[in-house]
Amino acid sequence: MATSATTAATAATAATAATAATANADELPREEAAKLLHVSRRHLIRLVEAGELTDVRWTFGGHLRIAKTAVLKFKSACKNRQKKSLQVMVRASERLGLYDQELAGVPVRAKR
Repeated sequence: MATSATTAATAATAATAATAATANADELPREEAAKLLHVSRRHLIRLVEAGELTDVRWTFGGHLRIAKTAVLKFKSACKNRQKKSLQVMVRASERLGLYDQELAGVPVRAKR
């Protein structure tokens, strides 16, 4: 009987560890999240404090864990915002004729 109780306890511990490992696999430490976003760790903390990054968890040791999906979602939103802003800048430059002025002094290469 003692062996079946030990086996059951070991199985329960293994199941708990597997569940914790799965939950932690979807989380990134502060350093990895900062690398993924190409920002400093301090800037990452500022993003968390400003509420721009969600799904954040502080461990008992004071370490920051951020859900990988939240980091990827934030990165995608930043890229979309950059694309839209660049398109606005290009349209404004075209309206003002800045591209025409810039190309006016560029020599045209003869075709061979």
